[in-house]
Amino acid sequence: MKKKFTNVIRMSAAAVLGIVICVAARPDGGMIKAYAATTIEYDKLRELISEGNSDIKNSDSLSNIKNIEHQLEVLKSETQSLAANSRIYADDTETSSQYKSSANILNRSITQLEKQLMNQTKDSSVINKSIDTLTMSAQSAMISYLQMQENADASEKQAEAAEVKYDNALTRQAAGAATEAEVLEARTDMVSAEAQSLSYKQQAQSLRSAFLDMLGISDSSDVVIAKLAEPDISAIEAIDPDTDKTKAVNNDSTVKSVRHQSSSSSASKDIKDMSEEQAVGNAEASYDEVYTLLKTSLEEYNAAKKGLTVAENNYAALGRKKTAGMLTKAAELEGEAEYIQSKAQYETAAMSLTSAYENYKWMMKGYSSSSGSGGGSAAAGRN
Repeated sequence: MKKKFTNVIRMSAAAVLGIVICVAARPDGGMIKAYAATTIEYDKLRELISEGNSDIKNSDSLSNIKNIEHQLEVLKSETQSLAANSRIYADDTETSSQYKSSANILNRSITQLEKQLMNQTKDSSVINKSIDTLTMSAQSAMISYLQMQENADASEKQAEAAEVKYDNALTRQAAGAATEAEVLEARTDMVSAEAQSLSYKQQAQSLRSAFLDMLGISDSSDVVIAKLAEPDISAIEAIDPDTDKTKAVNNDSTVKSVRHQSSSSSASKDIKDMSEEQAVGNAEASYDEVYTLLKTSLEEYNAAKKGLTVAENNYAALGRKKTAGMLTKAAELEGEAEYIQSKAQYETAAMSLTSAYENYKWMMKGYSSSSGSGGGSAAAGRN
């Protein structure tokens, strides 16, 4: 499709974040907008979704369906790419799990979008629900991108350290202090680190482009995706699962639908009772699954926080050695790479916890993306 650009200045919700300087047609009929010096913040996503997909407010069900189908296409493509990389690095448990983590976050949004798509074909008046669903997807895409970017930054430093280590091995070999096997091992480590760094960078860029596309924003160096705030630990720890479980079940869309059905005979009442019992069971299972994920994410966050504290102490000790002139360049880079890796692990764990808590809050509002509610390709395991 030939893109038609029109110079436009729109002072609207998006003006809080940047000034629109041009617009272009998107494959689903939406508009891709270019912004000047835009900073995208997590808590502004619903505002941007509404602005970037303005036709979703159209009462025409077809327009809303196209929006949701486009988001599904984008998310499924990224999930397939993440899954492929997870398989490529199957022998590297840590790297493979990072790709799986991002894929699982996106998978939950895919499930919710598929549910919303089915509902959309039946009811063209659920505008707010459509915006909510697309906001959930944008939140997942933003977190997946930021996690991958953390990994890309950390792997770049690891690749730099591996290169210096290889150069040192060559120098030592020339001086007769290193064997051919040691040099080969250092070279293998360097090539592996460089390949991993490139993979993370490419995946991060792909996720960034997909995320901005969901917002209807064209990518450029002027577009800054802000980091997330720390997860709300006090709110998470204050959760009362018994009370919340009842609320979640009562807000579940399937449960509400069954309860609103009329029954004119004893036979139809029996059928309704059976349907309600099944819907409640599914909703309870869905709550248990989402709450368990939240607890697991909190445990992993706390473990990563402790790991970061240890890494910070080690890095401080490294700095003292450097000041005293007791540190080689290779040791300095290796220590810095280890610290940055620990920091990346903490940041990704923090974002996974934020994602799990957002998923929990959406579920409390009646949106569920877990397998317990009878959804599609729900994520399994840790997000």
